[in-house]
Amino acid sequence: NELDPPRNFSCAADAPALEDALRAVLAHRSAVEDPAWVAAENYTKYAFVLNMPGQTTGSYSRNLNHLWATGAAVLLWGAPVVEWYYPALAAGETHEIVDRATAVETVERLERTAAVSTLAAGAARVDRDHVCADCIAAYWRDALDAIRGRSGYDRLTAADVLEVARGADACGALLDVEVVRSVDHDDWTHVKTEGRTL
Repeated sequence: NELDPPRNFSCAADAPALEDALRAVLAHRSAVEDPAWVAAENYTKYAFVLNMPGQTTGSYSRNLNHLWATGAAVLLWGAPVVEWYYPALAAGETHEIVDRATAVETVERLERTAAVSTLAAGAARVDRDHVCADCIAAYWRDALDAIRGRSGYDRLTAADVLEVARGADACGALLDVEVVRSVDHDDWTHVKTEGRTL
């Protein structure tokens, strides 16, 4: 399956370099933080959006997930970070990979060609096919179903699980989450979820 998780975890060898970079950034925050904050809903005003390793709020994954839907060409900073849907990406079609040495040249090259629209369309496909709310829920459902199958839990029905949970007085630990509403705006979609304790 093209979305099987990567099997190569050798990127752990890069951890010391990433830790060094993190310490350098934290030691010189003012050099990397821009006081002119750009709200996420304003990202759609730009032809390019760049995802860097790390985070300022939320998480690396959450930031990248919403960049695919901005209508912009997505640039990924070259880093040993792997998201579950990366096997479905193709550099030059869904994004470009940049680093300190290539970022300016890459943007200039893309501005001279029609590649920006190609990348923006590819990013929209990533959003539509892989990181939309229903897509992420389906991935988790498939992943958990595979775990259930491998461990033998697939022979249990939801009613069986609920009966065991009730017997153990653990129903408060079970949460059913459902996408109940999508709000479409001109350039972005907000999905509201509701959870209820079973």
